[in-house]
Amino acid sequence: MTKEEQRRIVKFEVATMEEHDRKTADAKIIQNILSLSVVKSAKAVFIFLSASGEPDTITLVGELIKAGKKVGVPKCVGNDMKIIEVDEECDFKVGAFGLIEPVSEKELSRIDVVLAPLVAYDKSLNRLGKGKGYYDRYFASTKAVKVGVAYSCQEVESVVTDSNDQKLDFVVTENGLLKKMISSIREFDQNS
Repeated sequence: MTKEEQRRIVKFEVATMEEHDRKTADAKIIQNILSLSVVKSAKAVFIFLSASGEPDTITLVGELIKAGKKVGVPKCVGNDMKIIEVDEECDFKVGAFGLIEPVSEKELSRIDVVLAPLVAYDKSLNRLGKGKGYYDRYFASTKAVKVGVAYSCQEVESVVTDSNDQKLDFVVTENGLLKKMISSIREFDQNS
């Protein structure tokens, strides 16, 4: 199976979700993210602005700002992705790839947690993105905690990967949290 075939299959699963189920899942995803300890302790969060077929992050941006976090959102310029700081007063426009982007150019340099979009994920925390590589390039250059945000129906047996693909630290869905096994072992050892 190719990445494009895998994207097509998973996008169909998401597209066929009932609207009520999607809204219920969105609310649970937001709750699960806000209760995540790495998000609670973060001073600065980089988060994507949801497009059609993605979990609602627009509401989440507001919640993170209310919680006193610095919040950055992506702005694509050529092959680069800038992280632009936003607040309640920020203006937006339709930018690259038809996605909502901030008008501001004020970049946020220090990021503690990245809440990233994905098309599919697997239990090994491999992430299948949309194919442009923006997040994989960013992940390769940051020490921030990488959290994929998805619906549970986006889980696949095994994501098709290549050498440029970067793994996530966590995936948050409406059903809860999937995290690296090494983290689980450390947490278990600390709690024993």
